[in-house]
Amino acid sequence: MSDPFSIFSYSKILTLLNSMHLSKIHTKQRTFSSILALGLGLAPAVIALSPLEPAWAQSPTSQQQLWQLLQQASQETKQGDSQQSIETLQQALEIARQLQDKRSQAEALLMIGFNFINLGQPLKALEYFNQALPVSHLVGNKLIEARILHNIGAVYVKRKQPQKGLTYYRQALTIWKSIGRQEDAANTLNNIAGIYSNIDQPQKALEYYNQALSFLGLSSSRDLKATILANIGLLYKSTGQPQKH
Repeated sequence: MSDPFSIFSYSKILTLLNSMHLSKIHTKQRTFSSILALGLGLAPAVIALSPLEPAWAQSPTSQQQLWQLLQQASQETKQGDSQQSIETLQQALEIARQLQDKRSQAEALLMIGFNFINLGQPLKALEYFNQALPVSHLVGNKLIEARILHNIGAVYVKRKQPQKGLTYYRQALTIWKSIGRQEDAANTLNNIAGIYSNIDQPQKALEYYNQALSFLGLSSSRDLKATILANIGLLYKSTGQPQKH
């Protein structure tokens, strides 16, 4: 097996981060996520889902109202008003259930869970993620399913249950790979690596960080690349190899 330390030296990481104008390596391992309706951003380690394009298959008035509520909730989350977003999503969820729109139910449940994470209530978030998961199975939407699994993993890590977190992250990772979501796969791999870093398995952590980098192409998020490189740099420092070339 190749030595994962041989892929990126600490000095090379600093050079790459300097080229991104992100040279400061912080003392805390960082996680990365796709945030609801915001594109890409740093921490928390959860992923939310912007509403999918509507299909006016049900009553146009009710379906349109549902779509508008999901969009409104997305904006409220973006503006940091998680409590109001939850109230809006509860309205959307009620309409989705009346319409028997399983996809929108799964979206609303996922988004409610995400907002409870923002409010510092991970157990409440887990309750909604666990409701969303079987609904996503009924719909057969792998994108929603993977995001739910990733978020459940993040909650367990937050609850100091890393092995459970790994179980759900790995399930999410399998789906990301199967549907070609390279950047989401890199995000989950970064979080898996963070778990191994926190349980004092730096070699294993580096293997996963390097896997994460391998999933990123030229068009991938520079912030995600910088986060992974910074985390590798932290591992070099923590293992006493800051000058390794």
